[in-house]
Amino acid sequence: MKALQTLLDSWANSQNQLKERGLFRNKARLCDFRQSFSLNFALNDYLNMRTDVRLAQRSYDCAVQDGSGFGASRAVVDPTQSLSELESACAQWLGLSACHFVTSGFLANIALMDGLSSRSDENVPTMHIFMDHLAHASLHTALKLSGISCSYFPHNQFEQLHRKLQASKASVKIIVVESLHSMEGDFPNPQSLLSVCEKNDALLIVDETHTLGIYGPQGAGWLACHQQLKPYVLAITAGCGKAMGCSGAFIGYFHSIFAERMYQKSKPLLFSTAPSPGVIGAVHESLQIISSLEGENKRENLWNIANYTNKKLIEFSKKHLCHIPFQYSQDASPIIPLVLGNNFDAINLAEYLQNKGIFVRAIRTPSVPRQTARLRFILSTNHSKQDINIVFEELESYFQTLKLNKNEGKDISCLA
Repeated sequence: MKALQTLLDSWANSQNQLKERGLFRNKARLCDFRQSFSLNFALNDYLNMRTDVRLAQRSYDCAVQDGSGFGASRAVVDPTQSLSELESACAQWLGLSACHFVTSGFLANIALMDGLSSRSDENVPTMHIFMDHLAHASLHTALKLSGISCSYFPHNQFEQLHRKLQASKASVKIIVVESLHSMEGDFPNPQSLLSVCEKNDALLIVDETHTLGIYGPQGAGWLACHQQLKPYVLAITAGCGKAMGCSGAFIGYFHSIFAERMYQKSKPLLFSTAPSPGVIGAVHESLQIISSLEGENKRENLWNIANYTNKKLIEFSKKHLCHIPFQYSQDASPIIPLVLGNNFDAINLAEYLQNKGIFVRAIRTPSVPRQTARLRFILSTNHSKQDINIVFEELESYFQTLKLNKNEGKDISCLA
């Protein structure tokens, strides 16, 4: 079996190269950090919904009623009433004409781009997609698989986007952005985005995964706060694995004919097994809680802690700016990236904090561009000001020791 051994040796060599470059991913299990860490800043469970027993109970009730799975795709048989009710409730919540619920956010983006692409027998206008180059991996994969003509613009740099749009000869121009970037923790400027759309007759697709549930009235997302953009929005995607504490995702449409086209054409939508009844039940329960007064109180708590953390971060960054090139923003966000650049610097700091009972992960390429390795702190309603103070005290201690060891010419790897 020479061919097999050749393949296995090649994979082993690739794995070793990842370790040498500080890019090897070590597994982290939920049960491990429950036992080992007093503070968790690694999950996107912004509203602490993931462990809400009401979601588990609704999931159980729906599974008992409709089974553990549907056993077929939507093209074969229309799923139970519970799925239709969830999709209708979501469309009303988000102000959409229609929506589809699918099994993951990754699949939602692939399905959406597949529905946008043209069949060989269609007579359609020329289309070109302009995507933020730091958009989520699912969007890059989806665009590649779709075969749609595309180009990229620097993250949130709308003047450069404008120049690219002006140079394009396409009849239909579509801009793709995330409303809250999962790694940078920042938002696109809504007025700049609106101006670009107006001047170039461009449409929008917005991934609302990280704003669904935590932003806007009733948690209806970023677009709900920027109604002026809606006439240009063709569709949205929104994963339910973050603030909603579940899994699955919505594809939302502002035009019913696009929803119908997706059902007729999008292969991932047509040929994937429909989401399980248990997941549908949990998401529906989460939606009802998040859109209620209880959800409003959760959001208020989250943004209070985000604003407090942002102020601490700005103070800390200014103090250490000459030593570590932190990136920070004046706009508060529940995603706090501390950019160190070097992979091993990020790994060492993450391990140091983990040894202090603070669970946070080092993020490296391909999740972020090369030389921008970072720690990503994710805030939730579970966190208090005291928790944030503990983090910054440990960061202060680390960097003071780091500075001292550098001045003395010592090996700083022992800090981890």
